[in-house]
Amino acid sequence: MSMKLNLSIQENKGFTIVEVMISLAIFSIGFLAYSGLQLSATKANTKARWLTQAMTCATDRAEQLLDLPYAHTDLTAGVHSLAADADEIDNNSDGRIDEPGESGPLNFSWTVTDGATLNNVKTINIAIAWSSPYDQHTMNLVYYKADL
Repeated sequence: MSMKLNLSIQENKGFTIVEVMISLAIFSIGFLAYSGLQLSATKANTKARWLTQAMTCATDRAEQLLDLPYAHTDLTAGVHSLAADADEIDNNSDGRIDEPGESGPLNFSWTVTDGATLNNVKTINIAIAWSSPYDQHTMNLVYYKADL
């Protein structure tokens, strides 16, 4: 007599709950890492934007000051500054420059020292400061104007 062995093999038709939970955990970890990276990139872009705007404003002011005559009142020894609504800077980033009552995070001033390094040479230290949601920033640029 011959006996027939009847084995039924069931096909796997899906995922188990353990497999689904493990794949969700791996996906969640990757998504959280990506979210943290996106936040860091946004923060760095904001900081770079303000640094670029501050540097542009400072070099603009330097060019204006260096173009003035040596005896101009803006180049007398001491600290000088302009009001936020008269500094030719879009302080509140709304696309309009120096509108009435404008204020914003950029604070701009320059200090002139007469003959500190050489006779007939003025030292112009341009300082620009700004605040961000994360911290305070300052930048100084030093230029020299000779009486030629």
